[in-house]
Amino acid sequence: MTKNYSIRLAMALLGLTASLMAFASSTAEVTRTTFLFNGKHHLSLDRYEVADSSVNRPAIIFAFGGGFTHGERSDERYMDYFRFMARQGYVVCTIDYRTLLAGFKPTATGKEAMKQFGTAIVEAIKAATEDFLTATGYVLSKSGEWGIDPKKIIASGSSAGAITALQAEYTLTKGVPTPLPAGFNYAAAVTFAGALLSEGEPDVGSNLCPLMLFHGDADNRVPYNKLELGPVGLYGSHYLAEKIKAAGGSGAFWTEEGATHDMALRPMTENLYDIAGFLHHVLDGSQKDFQWTTVTVPGRGEYRHNFTLLDFIRSNMPQQ
Repeated sequence: MTKNYSIRLAMALLGLTASLMAFASSTAEVTRTTFLFNGKHHLSLDRYEVADSSVNRPAIIFAFGGGFTHGERSDERYMDYFRFMARQGYVVCTIDYRTLLAGFKPTATGKEAMKQFGTAIVEAIKAATEDFLTATGYVLSKSGEWGIDPKKIIASGSSAGAITALQAEYTLTKGVPTPLPAGFNYAAAVTFAGALLSEGEPDVGSNLCPLMLFHGDADNRVPYNKLELGPVGLYGSHYLAEKIKAAGGSGAFWTEEGATHDMALRPMTENLYDIAGFLHHVLDGSQKDFQWTTVTVPGRGEYRHNFTLLDFIRSNMPQQ
């Protein structure tokens, strides 16, 4: 289904409850408090919230982008998202994670350097996912003190952080041992230009929590569909959306034709009501189907979308 901006915004606004709309216009002060959640690796998180004596609040755990080489949990480009969701009554926790590609230096050239980079990015994703799950465990341990409902924790992230959030959710569905309580799962995930790492095609469908996926089909940094190198691949938002929808799972895919990797950021200012509406329906149990929205931009000419493995490596390999 194709919608223009004015139509989709109007529909999103109509879909929100009156109480949600009241929250959206709130000017309540959002406070930030910092906590150390991993002493071994010196990783911290910032908690954003408004003064609220209520209990059983939903929470969002967010991972920043930066190609696993850099990034800041307090990047100003994310602040609209953090403050908006805090004013919806969420406790927003933005986390550090290890960025192992920051020190990557290939010891060879050509195809061997590409192979080394592939190995390095797999290790970087594994480390970031481990840290995301550790942060989730920390938030769970503080749920009573912070007034958080442990059944209403949402995973979220941008770019590399979106990959990390999706990987954390997939890890839980695979039954891999984690530091989290048995039976825990995220209530939902909201990701901006993310993908899933898997050896062979991932087993995804209705087993995943409800996902809201944002991605542009001209993204040359994170695969929109899939990118395979031998047995290992990165499976992007479009691939995941098709699998989940076909399996009868619930969620939403928001894609823009011709959009590049800017979809790792733009939805955090342009789609705030869409995100709030989606999570509202997930948490009240009324989100049952899979919604697919394709946005076209009038006047946008031809654009490239058939990127190769070499294109992605060139876009992501740290420059020496």
